[in-house]
Amino acid sequence: MSTLDTTNITIAKILTTIGIFILVGVIGFHLTEGRHRFDSLYYTITTLATIGLGDLVPHTVGGKILTMLYAIMGVPLFVTLSGYILREILSGQMTKHIHTFLSQHSHISITPNETDIDTDKTEIIKE
Repeated sequence: MSTLDTTNITIAKILTTIGIFILVGVIGFHLTEGRHRFDSLYYTITTLATIGLGDLVPHTVGGKILTMLYAIMGVPLFVTLSGYILREILSGQMTKHIHTFLSQHSHISITPNETDIDTDKTEIIKE
């Protein structure tokens, strides 16, 4: 198995885990706090991303316990995914992953046209 395949599998596992985690959060906050599902999604995402705007807060003991558990488990998961994706972008590998994924899963072409690349304005900086 190539490094590209391993990376795609790792990203897929992390995204799947976060997706399930978000779904569990939405259902949990909907049931414990009695909030609308969209508000539960909003609260779940702001908690997971450590934004915590404060406009929605848990009022029940169950909601507070769920929030604590969710933050303890979810924030590291979110940070791990963000760090992994950032590392791939900075290493220049993300473009390869996106091209490979799209070529395997769709008929969309994202190859730039020659007009999208401006080769006349290449600048070399000398120290």
